[in-house]
Amino acid sequence: MYCPECGEKNAEDSVFCVACGTKLIDDLVSGEKEVLKSRKKNKKKKDGSKKSSKKIIKIIVIILFVLALVVVGGVLGWQWYQSSRSTGSSWGDIYYEFIKESRKEEDNKANIPNGSTIEFIQVSDIDDPVMVVQYEEKEEDYSDLYYINKDKVENVISMPSSDVELLYHIENKDYQWYVHTTENEKEEYVPVVDAVFPDDAKDENHYTFDVDESIRVETVDGEEISLPKVDSIFIKPDIEINEIEYSTELSDGKLKDAMIEGVEEYQSIKDITTDDVKEEVKKEEEKIEVKLEEIKKATEEVEKKKEEEAIKLTSSNVTEKIGTHLKWFSSAYLGVIYGWYHIFPYNDVSDTVTIPTNECQGAMINEVTGLKSINNLKTQLSNYVLSSQISRFDFNDFTEYNNQVYWCNMGVGDGPYIDTSKAKVLSSADGISKVQLEVYNMISEFKMSTITLTVTYNKDTSKYLITDWTVVQVNY
Repeated sequence: MYCPECGEKNAEDSVFCVACGTKLIDDLVSGEKEVLKSRKKNKKKKDGSKKSSKKIIKIIVIILFVLALVVVGGVLGWQWYQSSRSTGSSWGDIYYEFIKESRKEEDNKANIPNGSTIEFIQVSDIDDPVMVVQYEEKEEDYSDLYYINKDKVENVISMPSSDVELLYHIENKDYQWYVHTTENEKEEYVPVVDAVFPDDAKDENHYTFDVDESIRVETVDGEEISLPKVDSIFIKPDIEINEIEYSTELSDGKLKDAMIEGVEEYQSIKDITTDDVKEEVKKEEEKIEVKLEEIKKATEEVEKKKEEEAIKLTSSNVTEKIGTHLKWFSSAYLGVIYGWYHIFPYNDVSDTVTIPTNECQGAMINEVTGLKSINNLKTQLSNYVLSSQISRFDFNDFTEYNNQVYWCNMGVGDGPYIDTSKAKVLSSADGISKVQLEVYNMISEFKMSTITLTVTYNKDTSKYLITDWTVVQVNY
């Protein structure tokens, strides 16, 4: 150990210092006492530090608690502010409150389904925008319509297989929102206002088509022109409208944010139908007009062709279509003896009637049944032969006597005949046909002449008339 007085090093068990003789034991004890005092001081310091730490922890806990209260209060206050602020319009606020309150009731049919899209549209005769909710359920699309009446949301309509579309009505020249429903192989388009107020709906504003129904016509060349029937009535503009993506997990604040955006992005029909939209609709309308004109023209051409085919005379249908005309002509052309008896029956009255004319003296007298005058005969003939051509026939064999027509003859010799069943059609187009008849001798069967009739179809009367004829004699 070292002497506290002189600093000399001494043995550990020395009592006195070897240099200066200072007593070392008492000093050691004294040193130990100092050490002990020092230790007590240090202990007091440590105890004080522990007490200070506890106090600091308490302060920190208090501060954290206060901060938590502030945060929770701030969050609650922010949520209250979010939910209480306006969407920017009274109608937006009404719809917001309706959605917020309705989703609290599990069995409420007015609940907006999870995953729906919400749109706001302008509808005529309804002051505030109509809310359209569209969603899918069991792989089927649905549309629900809500509208505001006296600050209350009502009239919830559930329409399956439907969509709500803005359409341009080609004939009315206006834009309107329609509910497009597809069901039972039918497509129906009903104005939204009629869907909301069905009791006031007008049937003439509703359009129903078969699914995939088209206006189709085949041209005379065999090509097909078609246009979907709905496209002849409506044009669907290519537009974008803001949709709110709705979820039942939305907080009131998030729902409010979505409704605020919906109000801000809301557009009237006038806003939606910009100049660009109108220009595109106009182009589409012109295309449809061209297509409809093509269909109309093709239809007219096809109808004309059908009409021409219907009135066209052929060798196979000439007897069916104008057989009576041929019969009247051949009878009138050949005269009484070889023709008229095919049309009018005769009664032999030679023993009961005497007619004072040279041609009837000593001749057989035959009463023409049902014929009162030559003019009556000509009138009936005019149903088959053009009136102006009737004078070309020879009526000299007929005799008018006492309001009755007779013909007198000395007997039937070998004369001409025409077999109308062998008529030939030389040409037939545009309602004008050339029909050939041949005249033969009744006994010798040689050809005497060839007659070519001009037969014209009258569209106004839907009748055929023999309008002209030529005769070529056969010379042997």
